[in-house]
Amino acid sequence: MQVGVNKVILIGRVNEDAILTTTSEGKKVASFILATAEKWEDPQTREKKKRVVKHRVTCWNKVAEIAEQYIKGGTVAFVEGWLSYERFTDTIGYTRHSAQLVANYVQALSQELAEEKSGPTYYPNMNAINTGWKGLVGQA
Repeated sequence: MQVGVNKVILIGRVNEDAILTTTSEGKKVASFILATAEKWEDPQTREKKKRVVKHRVTCWNKVAEIAEQYIKGGTVAFVEGWLSYERFTDTIGYTRHSAQLVANYVQALSQELAEEKSGPTYYPNMNAINTGWKGLVGQA
């Protein structure tokens, strides 16, 4: 029996407004970049260090519509979903790998946005969700 959990929860700052597009099949998809930061102190040098990681986030259908409306550049957002990996060949023939978070829940957390709009949150039944994602999920 194969057992595993693929769940990601991030809180970070959105780089730019979520961009909404529609696939040829009519499904809505939104994407944005979420930046998270890690701070620590080097134990030997006592120097303060910081590392920022940028995460590609993709949302489908109703979650995409909500992201497009409420996930704006500069705001802090809570994102929950699963990690997906994609394999592709670039323009010069090299095989590349890319990771992204496929979100099934998004919420703007910034105070200024919360005061301006009390946007809905959408948390689909995960047993019934049809995200429309056609990545390499489950493939070796």
